[in-house]
Amino acid sequence: MNRRNVLLSTLGSGFLLARPAEAQVRPSVAPPIESVVTALGVDLAPGRELSEAQLQTAKSAGQKLISLCPNCKLGTIDEEGPCGWARTNRTVIRNAVAKGMSADEIIAVYVKTYGPNVVAIPNDQGFAMASWIVPYTGIAASFVFLFFIGQRLRRKKGEPAEATPESPAPATGESEAERLLKQELAELD
Repeated sequence: MNRRNVLLSTLGSGFLLARPAEAQVRPSVAPPIESVVTALGVDLAPGRELSEAQLQTAKSAGQKLISLCPNCKLGTIDEEGPCGWARTNRTVIRNAVAKGMSADEIIAVYVKTYGPNVVAIPNDQGFAMASWIVPYTGIAASFVFLFFIGQRLRRKKGEPAEATPESPAPATGESEAERLLKQELAELD
């Protein structure tokens, strides 16, 4: 799917989706974890003690990756739940952080292994950023446009209608002669 179709599907949906519709399809079987374990060079043994900073790094990486388990609701790896696939991946991520890897390095390995659909939040460069910013900018511009149109209509509604040569003068209860007489009397005083 090309960039134009992704942007059109994003704008047309009413909500912002960072990926095209076919990228939202989840696998029917949970993908094997062994390839990520091998790529990160870690094991599946749980129970490693992490510092507070390391826990934050692991949480950050888990929040940016989508759980690919077909049996669970769509969510990130970091979210606690009954999913064994996400639980195993949380352990793998913690072990990678204990090994000294950063969140970005871990995410890069997941993207290389499972593809860009595993990323919950798209990168903030190029088209991915534009697909998030353009719709919000369009909505904001629409509100500004409607505000100014409303101001203009309110201003026009308060102004008196100008009399045209074809239309009679507005009826105010007094004739033109009486109005002129009052005006001349006011000028004499």
